[in-house]
Order: sequence, then structure tokens, then C-alpha cells
Amino acid sequence: MRMAESSNNLEQEIAELQQKIAEKKAMMEGMGSEVRTEKEVLREVVREKIAATPPTDVLSFPSVPASSGASATEPPSYLSDELRPKIQEFAKVALEKSLGDAISLAKATKNAALIDAFHDYIVDELYEKLVAEAKLREVK
Repeated sequence: MRMAESSNNLEQEIAELQQKIAEKKAMMEGMGSEVRTEKEVLREVVREKIAATPPTDVLSFPSVPASSGASATEPPSYLSDELRPKIQEFAKVALEKSLGDAISLAKATKNAALIDAFHDYIVDELYEKLVAEAKLREVK
């Protein structure tokens, strides 16, 4: 039952994200704004969700030191050895409970580098899932 419940939560969150992507794209088109890719719009929608989600009261994850800025040739920050374990824990929470719970835990660390890395990771994962399910078009 728990797996079915978490699957339903994730599917519900994906449906909400799809709706917000469609709304944001329609709003941008209506305003004559620059056309952006669906991945860029998804990134903005997730960023807004992170901004709107309060951190949890319990700091269950220790703070990870902020890393220096990444260059364009470096792999994504969520692949760094110091951030990867925490990002994987947050991703597990996102898949088993909800994206909101994972965001709350990430924000509770008060570590901007970790929050940013989680944002990048979850956008990439959600984008790949939505493309695989043919709910978004892949950007080439």
C-alpha cells in the first residue's frame, strides 16, 4: 500500500507541475514574452516551489560546506562527492513521500549550495521522467 501511495503522490505532483508549466507558458505567450524551452519553464516552476516551501523544524541533515562556483565544463554540482549523498537522500524522500517534503528538508539545511544542487538534480530527473512519459518534448 505504501508504494502505491507514494507512486500516487509523485504522479499527482507531476500532474500539478505539468499544469503549472502549461499555465506559465500560456501566460508568457499571452504577454508576448520570449519563448523558453519546457525545461527552462520546469526549472522556474520548481524554483518557485522551493521558494514557497518552508523548511522543516527538524534539521535531520548536517550542513554541507558550500563549494566554489562551477564552470561550464564541470559536471553538475549534485554529482560532487560532498553533495551527492545528501542529494540522493532528498531524492529518496521526494520519491517516497513528496517533492514538498524533500524541498523542506533541503531548505532546513540552510545551505545554499546544497539547495541549488538539489534544485538542479530534481529538475533534471523530473524533466527526464516527463520526456519519457511523452508529457514534455525533449530539447535538443
